Amino acid sequence: MTGALPRPYIPVTQLLTAVMQIAAEHHRAGRTAAARAMYQEVLTLDPRHADALFLLGVLDRQAGRLEEARRRLSEAARWAADRTPMDAELHFVEQLLARRKRTPAQTWPTAGPYYPDCSALATTARA
Repeated sequence: MTGALPRPYIPVTQLLTAVMQIAAEHHRAGRTAAARAMYQEVLTLDPRHADALFLLGVLDRQAGRLEEARRRLSEAARWAADRTPMDAELHFVEQLLARRKRTPAQTWPTAGPYYPDCSALATTARA
């Protein structure tokens, strides 16, 4: 035996959990670049990590990349044990995409022609 100490064994799941906790702290603090990099590192080790896919989808939505967010959230829902948060976020992204595709509504005409003089209403209400 050489005098080297044995390297400690850390299960991958425990490592991924620790990285996800740190990444989520970055995300909450607004350090999105650091959070994104850490989520992607988790996906490098486990491409089916539902929480990393989900939180990357949230980051994509927050950055306005709705198509990418939809793709990641759909993938997260595919691998998640509890799909509820993924489905809710995916529904929200779908609503945003639908709103983006809608044409703007025509503006209403000004209130002038319909209510030329409201002073009569004010005097009637006081009576």
